[in-house]
Amino acid sequence: MKSFGFNKIFIAAILSLLSVRILFFLDYSALLWDSAVYVSMGKFLFSLGTQGLWEHIRPVIWPFFLGFFWRIGLDPVLFGSMLELLLFAGCLLLIKLFVGRYYGENAGIMSSVLLGTSAIFFYESFNLYTEIPSLFFILLALVLFEKKAFFAGFSLALAFITKFPVGIFLPVIIIAYLIEKRWKNSVISFAGFSIPSIIFLISNKIAYGSALLPLIDASSAIRNVLGCNVLHYHPWTDYFIYLWKDNYFFVFALLGMFLCAINWRKFSLPLLSLLVPLIYFLQLHCREHRYLIFVIPFVIFFASGGLSYVVAKLEKRFKRKLFVFVIIVLLFYGIHNSVQFYRNAAEPRDSALEAYLHFIENKDVSGEVWSSNPGIGVYSSVPVKKIYYPVFDASLAASFASYLEKNKEKISYVFLDNCGGGIICPDSTCEAEYAGILKQLSTFSLDYNVTEGKCSYLVFSRA
Repeated sequence: MKSFGFNKIFIAAILSLLSVRILFFLDYSALLWDSAVYVSMGKFLFSLGTQGLWEHIRPVIWPFFLGFFWRIGLDPVLFGSMLELLLFAGCLLLIKLFVGRYYGENAGIMSSVLLGTSAIFFYESFNLYTEIPSLFFILLALVLFEKKAFFAGFSLALAFITKFPVGIFLPVIIIAYLIEKRWKNSVISFAGFSIPSIIFLISNKIAYGSALLPLIDASSAIRNVLGCNVLHYHPWTDYFIYLWKDNYFFVFALLGMFLCAINWRKFSLPLLSLLVPLIYFLQLHCREHRYLIFVIPFVIFFASGGLSYVVAKLEKRFKRKLFVFVIIVLLFYGIHNSVQFYRNAAEPRDSALEAYLHFIENKDVSGEVWSSNPGIGVYSSVPVKKIYYPVFDASLAASFASYLEKNKEKISYVFLDNCGGGIICPDSTCEAEYAGILKQLSTFSLDYNVTEGKCSYLVFSRA
C-alpha cells in the first residue's frame, strides 16, 4: 500500500497515547506481588545479600535494572515505572517498524495505535512486571531479523533472561530463517542468542550447582502455584474472550491472516510469532491475561494488514479521509477501553497492607526477618527470609514450624498474611501444619493484627 506520508499523524497518535499513559503515571497503584519480588531481588543483588530477598526461579535482567536505580539512591519503584514508560513507547515504535516492513507506513501507524490502545498492554505497563521489558526485546529482535541476524538473536536472549517462557521465540526466528533458506543467518542468530544465555547458565552453575535449576524449578512452581491454577483458574477459551474484549478491531486479523496464507512463506515470521506463543500459553494450566502480551502484537500485525487491505480497496479520493478517520476512532475507542480496564483491574489502596509492608521500615533489626510477602523486602533495610517460597504447602509449613521451634532466639520478626499468594493452604494437612506455626509463635509478641476484608495481616516479634 502506498504511503500517505503521515509521519505527523504517527507522532500525534503516539503523543496522545503517551499523554493518557502519563496522566495515570502518578495515580496510586499497589505494588503487586511479582513487582515486589523484582524490587527486592534488585536490592539483594546490589547489596550483596544484606538487604532484600532472592528467588532463584526469577530471571535477572529486570531486577538488575531496578536494583541499579536503588543502588544509586533513586526510588526503584518510581524510576522503574519511568523506565517501563520508555519501554512502552519503544514497543510502539518497534511494532510500527515491524509491520511497516510488510504492509507499509500506514499499516505501521495503525499497528502502533492498536498496540498503544490495547487494554491489557496499557494495564501491564503500570505493574513493574517483566512483560513489557521482554516484549521490547522481542520486537527489537524481529525488527533486526531482516539484516542483523546476530543482534536479533542477542536481543532475543535478553528477552529470555527477562522472562523465561519467551525463549520459545528462538525456534520462531530459526525456523523463519530456514523457511526463507537463509541457513547462515539461522546459525548466526543462534550464536547471538547463545552468548548471553551461556553466561546466564554458567552463573546458575556457580550459584546453584546446576545450570538449569532456575528453569526447572520455575516450571515446577508455575504448575503448582495455587493462585492462577486454582483460585484464579481460567479455561483456555478465556484467552479468546480476552482478545475479543481487548479491541473489537482485532476482528480484522482474520482477514489479514487469510490474505497472508496465500503467500505464507513471505509472512512466516509473523505467522510463527503468533501461533507458537499462543499454542504454548494455551497449554499451560496457569493462564493469566498478561501472558497475552506476547500474542497481542501479532494479532495486531494481521489486523493492521486487514485494515490496510480494506482502505486500499476504497476509491482513492476517500483513502486519506478514511485513514485519518480510522486512526481517530481507534484512539478514542482504545483509550476509553484501556482506561476502563485499568480502573477495574488496578488494586485499590489498602491502608492495612501498606502499614504491614512498612512495619519495620527505618527500624534497627538485629535478628532474622521471615515473611510470607516479598513486599517486606522493598521497605526494609535487612535481608528477608521467605516463608512462602517456592510454593506454600504442608511440607513448607512443617519445615518452618520446625525451624521456629529450634531457632526462636535468632528471629526478630515474622510477617504472616493470607493475601496476594502468601500463606494460602491448598488442603487440610497444610492448615494443620500452619496451626503448628501459630503455636510456635504464641511465645512471640503480636505487634500488628489487622483484618481488611478477607485479608489478615499479622506481625510477630520476639518478646
